Amino acid sequence: MSSKSTSASRTADQFLRAVAIFMVLIIHYMSSLHISPYISGAKYQFWAVAVDQLCRVSVPLFVALSGYGLSQKYSVSHFHWGEFFKNRVLKLLPLYIAWSTFYFVVLRIVPEWSTHRPTSTLFHQILWGEADYQMYFVPMIFQLYVLFPILLLFRKKWPIPTFILAAATQLFFFWFYQEQATKVTNLNWTDQLQYIFFGAWIFYFMLGMYLGPIVAFVRKAPFAKAAVITFVGTAAYFMISNALHNINTGFDPIDALRTTRYTVMFYSTVMIVASVWLALKIQKIPWIFKQIGIHSYNIYLAHTFFLRVLFTFFFTK
Repeated sequence: MSSKSTSASRTADQFLRAVAIFMVLIIHYMSSLHISPYISGAKYQFWAVAVDQLCRVSVPLFVALSGYGLSQKYSVSHFHWGEFFKNRVLKLLPLYIAWSTFYFVVLRIVPEWSTHRPTSTLFHQILWGEADYQMYFVPMIFQLYVLFPILLLFRKKWPIPTFILAAATQLFFFWFYQEQATKVTNLNWTDQLQYIFFGAWIFYFMLGMYLGPIVAFVRKAPFAKAAVITFVGTAAYFMISNALHNINTGFDPIDALRTTRYTVMFYSTVMIVASVWLALKIQKIPWIFKQIGIHSYNIYLAHTFFLRVLFTFFFTK
């Protein structure tokens, strides 16, 4: 890979991570409002639902960028299990454990900040990503990291069947969550419980591993660019319509808006391709975007605490 293409990939990655973390902040900010803008009859329901749904690509984009970055790296260098896992652990776990411990303590000191009853142990919360509602991401991404060497091998030997299998696996998980999960397990499968398992994200990770050739195809085929734009618009329309319909026919907004839905998968897939294709054209980004992109993981772990402080002391009821 040339230094020019490496630089473009790095710039695109930083820009897209900055955009993705802004989207996460928007979703969690709106869900923290004292009067929900999503419920039937809310003054700005359509716009609130539309913004929330359009931002749902955020975590799928993070997952796809992880798959893309790893595949780019190990397409030009030899894979070493020990080095790979050591780098992943040192990069993610210390901050994750520190913030999980922080939330474990703070949500007991200020129990009204907790979205659930904090009865489990610290170890349990770290293991299952339960210290706060966004923390599921780290155990989930580690599951995908464990699978990465196998996925990398399968992609090299059976590229198309592996891609199809990843899509089918994620679709199965979505079907299971929507149709069978509660019946089979007698558990309340909240959105957080759905998000922690790798199967709900594996296609996005695999899509990231294929983004190189996919984006190259979009660049070369004139009709592909028009098709991507059309698919993004169509997918966004059906996703927003589906969420509005579900809310206005009695669904809990949390269930109606959740990321583990077929319409979100369709939208996120085409939006990820479009976003990476466009971002790779960017030569330079503002310093603030670069810093936010570089520190997006830290912001992701910390942002819910600062949102609570904001709503407690500034945006009171």
